[in-house]
Amino acid sequence: MVSWEFLFRGYLLFALEKRMGMLAVVVQMVPFAMMHIVSGKPMSEVYFTLVSGVLSGLLVLICRSVWPMVLIHALGAILLDIFIVYG
Repeated sequence: MVSWEFLFRGYLLFALEKRMGMLAVVVQMVPFAMMHIVSGKPMSEVYFTLVSGVLSGLLVLICRSVWPMVLIHALGAILLDIFIVYG
């Protein structure tokens, strides 16, 4: 997840923001969601990715750092694993 966040929110988002402004948030969300589709994630997770991709992009722009999103993404994955195993 660290590499995904750095690629999509760090590299892509900050590079696009210089040319596109806030529209870069939506643009970086598209390949992020597509990666969830091609990696075989359930459609419910893909739909969630559309919303969370935009919110994550906004958070990264506000904080000017990908680290908060790296932590949130990792914690979300851990919680998902816990719910799957024990839920």
